[in-house]
Amino acid sequence: DASDHLLQIGDFRSVPSDSGTPDDDTPDRGGLELRVAPNPARGFAELEFELAAPGTVEISIFDSAGRRVASPHSGLRDAGASSIRWEPRSDVGARLAPGLYFARLDVSYASGLHAGATRALTVLP
Repeated sequence: DASDHLLQIGDFRSVPSDSGTPDDDTPDRGGLELRVAPNPARGFAELEFELAAPGTVEISIFDSAGRRVASPHSGLRDAGASSIRWEPRSDVGARLAPGLYFARLDVSYASGLHAGATRALTVLP
């Protein structure tokens, strides 16, 4: 389904994507943050985040039209600080054109809670 690969451009803040109730092992729903450094990025970017509990993490990169162009990480991560080093390339290895992109972090916790955060990212030539 094409809608699974689109990002609504107005989605710039950390928001929960369900109405589950947190328990003692689940972080505060509003506390998820995604940091991108350096930004703007030329050769690479570090995508940094911190989880208060273990969870399944998916990071996706979207172009300014909302199309998913890269998926730098998908998998389980332990609680604590994490960093993913990403070269501005598509999933097939093509260098991304300079411009505005959006990095999207989605986390699913064992409790059933889902959270996400989006950060604008500029890719330089």
